[in-house]
Amino acid sequence: MTFLTIAVPTYNRREYLEELLPELLRQSQPYPDIELFISDNCTTDGSFSYIQELANHSAQLRFNRNDSNVGGDENFVRCVECSHGDYVWIFGDDEILCEGAIASIIDILKSSRVSLLISGIGQGPERVWCGKYTDFLGRNKPRTILNHSLITCNIFKKEIFNPKIARNRKKTNFGHMYAIIDSLKKGAMVCVTSAPIFAVRTNRAPFEKKPKFIWIKYVQLFLHMELPYSKITYFICYDLVGATILRQLRKLQGINKN
Repeated sequence: MTFLTIAVPTYNRREYLEELLPELLRQSQPYPDIELFISDNCTTDGSFSYIQELANHSAQLRFNRNDSNVGGDENFVRCVECSHGDYVWIFGDDEILCEGAIASIIDILKSSRVSLLISGIGQGPERVWCGKYTDFLGRNKPRTILNHSLITCNIFKKEIFNPKIARNRKKTNFGHMYAIIDSLKKGAMVCVTSAPIFAVRTNRAPFEKKPKFIWIKYVQLFLHMELPYSKITYFICYDLVGATILRQLRKLQGINKN
């Protein structure tokens, strides 16, 4: 029986896969109840042949190749649908796995059996917090809550993910979040770890340009989470408007110095 599926959706990032996949396999090897699943989104840079080569040497690795590029959001959903694990961890193909990360998350998941483990957003010394998802929303700042929308932050029970909701919410940029939020709001237990689990590359792969009014989608997500209006107002005033004004002031300061 598979306990955890680490699912990697990928498109034309062979250079990153050559660093990431061997490390995922190395750390997973002591755990026969972990599988690594790769969803190849019809790559054209030799990624698929590399994935096939790895699979020939590892019984823990499975893969699927889409007939055409179905888009990032749909590929996320397919990762979940093809997973065999009780838990699913969608791992971004350009993220970096930290040393000891898999051992750490397995210890937490098997001891707590929560619906969601949130990683990569902790502050301060290494620690683990467990409680209801509604308590997580109540005790943290909007920016911290928003940070956990990064897909690699979330390790969740497959049963709480609703593919239909994810597909209906694709245009929100947070389809994967909407797919689990409704279950989480019903009193689900979550854990948050500040242990080093993954890192974001400094030489990140290029992304599609953010929508002009992405902040509206942030607010819509918070409303769906049922975040208090006071926190949403704080987020708009300080994290969005305040940060924009500060950037402009710094820009003007730089111009004046020149």
